[in-house]
Amino acid sequence: MDKLRRALLLLIPLALAFFTASPAHASEDYGWLGLDAASDALPEPARQVLDAGTDGVGAVRSALGDLLRDLTDNVLRTAFRSALAASAAVLASSVICALAGELAPNRVRGVDAVNLAGAAAIAASAVGPFRSLMGEAASAAEGLSDLGAMLLPVMASVSAASGAAASGAAKYAASALFLSVLGTLARKLVIPLIYMFLAASLGQAAFGGGAGAAAKLIAKLIKHALTLTALAFSVYLGAVSLIASSADAVTVRLTKTAISTLLPVVGGMVADASDTLLSGIGVLRGALGAAGLVAVAAVCLGPVVKLLLSSALLRAAAMLSAPVAPKPLAELTDAIAEGYSLMLALTGVEAAMLAVSFLSAARAAGA
Repeated sequence: MDKLRRALLLLIPLALAFFTASPAHASEDYGWLGLDAASDALPEPARQVLDAGTDGVGAVRSALGDLLRDLTDNVLRTAFRSALAASAAVLASSVICALAGELAPNRVRGVDAVNLAGAAAIAASAVGPFRSLMGEAASAAEGLSDLGAMLLPVMASVSAASGAAASGAAKYAASALFLSVLGTLARKLVIPLIYMFLAASLGQAAFGGGAGAAAKLIAKLIKHALTLTALAFSVYLGAVSLIASSADAVTVRLTKTAISTLLPVVGGMVADASDTLLSGIGVLRGALGAAGLVAVAAVCLGPVVKLLLSSALLRAAAMLSAPVAPKPLAELTDAIAEGYSLMLALTGVEAAMLAVSFLSAARAAGA
């Protein structure tokens, strides 16, 4: 027993040196946590934040400033011109149909040729930009899914290394589950329903009937599905975070107490060294969370701004055409703007869920 005790007393200083030296070394190489591959896959602004080390706030500000400048120089002007041209074409089609309606007072009952021609003209003016933006938004949603699949496991590993094994695993499982559900929901339900909504709105404008009621029902279904998914994610993530974080805090305290009790004198030194190591990895976890937020902005900021501009300008065109154009055509224009808004809601919910996941994973254990 005395030999074992003397051996422990010889090994403890070596272990203490290892633990106290680890934070400095870890700041240079975290390959054992899978951080190297994650860093390579991050967008350039997010990689700069991750490489900034302790100057995280300044790096985030610089990265966001670069993103905003790039958005202004390369995206905003082009997107504004494209959205303005499409909205002007839609408005012109509505006004022309209004004039045609005034020149044809003796319109027969049944299918209204003026409304039919106007609906076809508005659809032709809006379908190209709409399909292009829907493709960009869908690509952004896939990029967010890939970002979560790449970064969330690394953050779970870093959380476990910093003493938050239970909460890191629980948060990763919750985030991965709901992001997967939302991705499947988007591909197989929401995006097809948006096209169905537009088809029903077009049918209502061209032929009348009950297609308008179906379009409203579809829009409500999409909004309720996204709202329920976001609400369930928030409640579930909050619950598992509270329970798992409490368990982690108890585990860390018990471990420190056990070390101090089993190893008199040097046990407290080992516990203090472990605090230094955990705090160093905690700084890394915060930097990784900040880099994740910047990566989310880099992936979805451009499509979100384009969707916002297109929706706002089309709603303005619908308001301007409402006093003179046939009511079905103004409603069709507003429905196309609503389609942009629905896709914007889908992209925004996924981006918000991923950002909340990064923020939650970046919190320190027991904080």
